[in-house]
Amino acid sequence: MLVQLLQRQMAKMSLTKHKHTDIWEMLQSFPPVYRSGEQQDVTETIRFIFDKLGSFDQPLIREVFGGELAEKVKCRVCGTVKSRMETFTDLVLAVPSEEQVMRTRILPTTQALLEERLKFESLDADCLVHCDTCQSNQQAGKWCEIVSPPQHLCICLNRFTFNMEKMDFTKEKTPVRVDGVLKIGPFEYTLYMVIVHTGKDATSGHYYAVGRRAEHQDEAWFTMDDSQIKSADLSLLSGAPTEKMKDDNPYVLFYRCSQAPPTPPTRIPEALYRELQKEDAKRNE
Repeated sequence: MLVQLLQRQMAKMSLTKHKHTDIWEMLQSFPPVYRSGEQQDVTETIRFIFDKLGSFDQPLIREVFGGELAEKVKCRVCGTVKSRMETFTDLVLAVPSEEQVMRTRILPTTQALLEERLKFESLDADCLVHCDTCQSNQQAGKWCEIVSPPQHLCICLNRFTFNMEKMDFTKEKTPVRVDGVLKIGPFEYTLYMVIVHTGKDATSGHYYAVGRRAEHQDEAWFTMDDSQIKSADLSLLSGAPTEKMKDDNPYVLFYRCSQAPPTPPTRIPEALYRELQKEDAKRNE
């Protein structure tokens, strides 16, 4: 059902002559909490939508956002490497604290955070791994490789962590430079959408989006905030936001693989086209 409602909503947005469209009809297929008016976590919402659309098992998600990751462990005695394949529709990248950044004086970038997520790491001496070749537990190192990159890469900058002392979630407002281009091996990914969390802490605030058309790099960037659309202030993507925007933090990023084939033109079924045109005309009455 959700796929039909999404199709209808996208068609509405393409055809309407009005400044905005209502999403209430689509929200009826979401859990009641989404209709309460309270803020919900955007990453949980994205995963809910992907799951309702069939997740990685269905071509709709797999062919657009689906990738494969190899978790690798290497024995430090004999060099044997074990791999475990894992599918993904988004990658979560850890964001350092503001204290860490002030100490190192190194501004984190999305490229650096991605490389940190994938890099080789020596496991502690008390964390031994069983080696089938050595037939015993040995010291090891681990790393990750993206073996099948997705056409569209969804990245979550993990800004919300659980504070054991306060027994509550806290928000890391660490400035991050959002790279316009990401490199994954021979592949290049171009940024086209950023979901921003604005708010002083993890339990309050608001989301808005900054984006452009995915396949038109010369397109202007816009801020989309509820029913308001305006030209975007891209300083928040530079890692040096203005004082006014210090609580506006990039949270979820969308990149498109430059080597991916062009997206086929949108085709709206004729019956739906006529129905939505009539609905739009009634709004003018």
